Amino acid sequence: MNSCQTSLGIPCVSSGCAGPPALPGRQVRQAKQAIVCSLLLLAQQVCAQPYPDKPIRLVVPYPRGGRTGSRRMGWCRGGGGAQPPGLMRRLAMIVAKLACACALVTPFAVVAQTYPNKPIRLVVPYPPGGPTDFVGRTVGQKLSTSLGQQVIVDNRPGAGTVIGTELVIHAAADGYTLLFGTGGGTFLAPLMLKNVSYDPQRDLAPVGMLVISPQVLVTHPSVPANSVSELIALAKAKPGMLNFASVGTGTSPHLGGELLQSLTGTKLVHVPYKGTTPAMTDLIAGRVQFMFSSMPTVLAHISAGRLRLLATGGSKRSAAIRDTPTVAETVPGFELVTWYGIFAPAHTPAPIITRLNTDIGKVLADSDTEQRLVAQGLEPVAMTPDELRRYAEQDVKRWAQVIKKAGIKGGT
Repeated sequence: MNSCQTSLGIPCVSSGCAGPPALPGRQVRQAKQAIVCSLLLLAQQVCAQPYPDKPIRLVVPYPRGGRTGSRRMGWCRGGGGAQPPGLMRRLAMIVAKLACACALVTPFAVVAQTYPNKPIRLVVPYPPGGPTDFVGRTVGQKLSTSLGQQVIVDNRPGAGTVIGTELVIHAAADGYTLLFGTGGGTFLAPLMLKNVSYDPQRDLAPVGMLVISPQVLVTHPSVPANSVSELIALAKAKPGMLNFASVGTGTSPHLGGELLQSLTGTKLVHVPYKGTTPAMTDLIAGRVQFMFSSMPTVLAHISAGRLRLLATGGSKRSAAIRDTPTVAETVPGFELVTWYGIFAPAHTPAPIITRLNTDIGKVLADSDTEQRLVAQGLEPVAMTPDELRRYAEQDVKRWAQVIKKAGIKGGT
């Protein structure tokens, strides 16, 4: 035993004195808890400020390299420049980790306070003029006012929305490049297309839902069916004789037709077109018998008598056409809706996602925005990022079964 004592007056246990003497376990735990709590409170106060805005000095109360026999801080140090022993070494590590945490967290908080400070690009992976473009521009215009920065709609169609989606995925995760995503184009297309290099559930961060649009079932007026039940009866009486159009393989109108014949045991013939215009042209001309379509696309044709409206694909009747039944009223389990949301590149800072989601909620709650969307048969729906994530996951799971059963394969 040597004569060295700690600041508590407890003699060291050996002449080598590799560290401070052991304290009773309860006192050690209490000391640790008190020190850690103090450090956490200090870190919280520091992180609340614009820290760091100048160089940081970390004071180490030991001589550089250590010194044999040092009795600083009330204990004997070993030789050879050993690290501060025991509790003090652990506390030094805690301080260093807290400093790193503050340095990492604070920039995100500062970014969120200054965001946005330049125009935002909203990539719409569809051509101008369609329902997606209408919603993108309607919401983008209102977001420009709410955020105080211009939201520029950038139409980037091609390769089944792959081109526009990849552009956003590979953009900087800073909140200035966003994707106008859809259930079919963004999340279902990769299940059917070849050589898609991304996983939307992994590579995109949900920001907020915009609208849900029930698809509607329309026929040519010459088709002898005034209801869903009559259309099904006709299909069963003439298997393989009824053609339904779609705007492309794997699109929502295609999936709707596949789901209908799967649930009803009918045999229908799918006729894919390259876009809405040629599909609608042939339907109006009577070259195909029926089609599932977005409501904004067909409302004018229904009013003019060029098409007959049979039902909507939503789980409940649409506010825009309350007298029109749903397909599910005749075919239980049937639901066909398209949904539009905004997404950001993965790893976009959470404060930016939160800011965007909050402003999207304000836009959707705006009476003028709501009226414009509802007039087109669109239902504004606000969701948190987590709610949108879960909604997309469930949608993919449900339609993956239909895609597999029908053996749907895309190109690209």
